[in-house]
Amino acid sequence: MMKQLWIKFLRGGNRVIDYTISILDRDKAKVDFGGYRVELKFFLEENFHQIKGKILDVGSGDWTWTKEMLVSKGCDVISFDKFPHSNVDVVGDIYELSKFFKTNEFDGIICTDVIEHVANPFMAIEQMLFALKPGGYLLFSCPFDKELHGETYGDYWRITRQGWEELLREGCEHISIKWWGHELKPKSYFIKAQKIDKR
Repeated sequence: MMKQLWIKFLRGGNRVIDYTISILDRDKAKVDFGGYRVELKFFLEENFHQIKGKILDVGSGDWTWTKEMLVSKGCDVISFDKFPHSNVDVVGDIYELSKFFKTNEFDGIICTDVIEHVANPFMAIEQMLFALKPGGYLLFSCPFDKELHGETYGDYWRITRQGWEELLREGCEHISIKWWGHELKPKSYFIKAQKIDKR
């Protein structure tokens, strides 16, 4: 309990500092990567109760935190990435999830900071929905106000909240899109959506 209170206090302090800097010196107001990673962890932890069972972590890279947290909660997690890393279970292309996995195989899918690097996000999400069970949840994060990064493998998109609604409109419901930073100039979006159950 005490740990949670301290985390909330420090989290709030980080926001106050960021806001103060943005008022005093807008040129120095920039994405605080450490702060962002903290916010991302909070978003995931707040939604871990929605995803249980077999989970696919798409584009996990070398970040092991998500897998470690979910495994500690009893989930069976498969890490998938285009590039080999020590923690990646399956190496492959996001457009070809259906070649690696069965339809409706996963209870939940996590995809953090990946969609901006995908040339065709519609096809990528279509493949994720193929692998996700009806009623299962997708958890995304995606930067918006961020410098170009990962250009060696592609940095294609900065997607607005309306863009996310369009991407998820066909196969999802209960779409929740939260912004981090300033509402009209967000640093990042955190998205939760449930696959429509047509059964």
